[in-house]
Amino acid sequence: MIKQVLEEKIKEYSIAGVIDQENVLQELVQQYVLASLSRAGFFSNPGTGNPIIFAGQVLHCDKGLSF
Repeated sequence: MIKQVLEEKIKEYSIAGVIDQENVLQELVQQYVLASLSRAGFFSNPGTGNPIIFAGQVLHCDKGLSF
C-alpha cells in the first residue's frame, strides 16, 4: 500500500535527475513523519517544553518527554 501511495506522490513532481529524486524522497518522508507525529499528538501543546529542531523546523516537545 505505501509503495502505491509513494509512486503516485512521486508522479506529482518533475524529477530531472538523482538529486531531484533524493529531494523528493526526503520531502515525502518528512511529510510522512510530521503527519505521524501530529496524529500522535506531538504538536498538541507547542507552547511548553524545550524547543528541538526537526526537519529544519523548530518544534517544542512536552516536558514529560526525554529528548
